[in-house]
Amino acid sequence: MITFFLSALATFCYVTMRAFQQLNVVHEQYVLIPVTSIVMGVMDVAVVLLIVKADTLWLGVGNGVAGALGCYTAIWVHKWWRKRDGVDVRPDVYTSTLPPR
Repeated sequence: MITFFLSALATFCYVTMRAFQQLNVVHEQYVLIPVTSIVMGVMDVAVVLLIVKADTLWLGVGNGVAGALGCYTAIWVHKWWRKRDGVDVRPDVYTSTLPPR
């Protein structure tokens, strides 16, 4: 049971960092990229070690739920981070810079 919980926690952290890293790259957050990469590496190894230790496929269900929650968390934290820095987090994507036809 503890392996199930630890694996879900490690997956949550790993997926959160992966999603956060993708947002860092898209928004050119150069300072955060190395730190996020190191945390991703540690969590990647932890997830693999816990999967090897587990003896059930039900671990995948917990990891899937934890991964989804990790993505939601990364989006929320990244929006909060950018808003804190004074960046418009919801640019008007419907306005075009192309000239009219």
